[in-house]
Amino acid sequence: LLPLLVILPFTVEGQTLFSYHSLTLSLQGLQLGLLFMVRGIAATLLALIIAGTAPFNVNINALKSLGMPGPLTQIFLFAYRYIFLLNEDLQTMRRSLTSKGFEIRSSAKSTRIMAMAVAMLLIRSYERSEDVFNAMLSRGYQGILPTGRKMMIEGSDLFKGFSVLAAALFIQLI
Repeated sequence: LLPLLVILPFTVEGQTLFSYHSLTLSLQGLQLGLLFMVRGIAATLLALIIAGTAPFNVNINALKSLGMPGPLTQIFLFAYRYIFLLNEDLQTMRRSLTSKGFEIRSSAKSTRIMAMAVAMLLIRSYERSEDVFNAMLSRGYQGILPTGRKMMIEGSDLFKGFSVLAAALFIQLI
């Protein structure tokens, strides 16, 4: 968005605010650049609010109910879960290496040890994924995850929805 804010004032024709040789800064270009910037920030804030106020699985179920393909939602759910497990494994390996006196240096030996640690992490994650998949198959997994309870629209949901729409309309009119 920042490149648009920099480029648009000099490329959109309109009332000239400033001119230097062949560069002219136009009022309409500046307004358009600021409009893109404000809308982008508003969309980002809205996405952060949505993602931050509901549990991850609720957001994924909402995306699924809006038409996102089931396999893609399952990939997101599994990836979200395994990011934390991989992080735990990485922290365990790091503690193990530091307890054995390892320090990161720019030497070939240090690079080799780090490469072996990354390889070990990948092997562990692959083995864990096989174990989890086999456990899921033994529990009756057939490619579809249960979605949980059906969400119903309440009065507070309508109020919040109309508030967001009003804020979006306000930003549109600015």
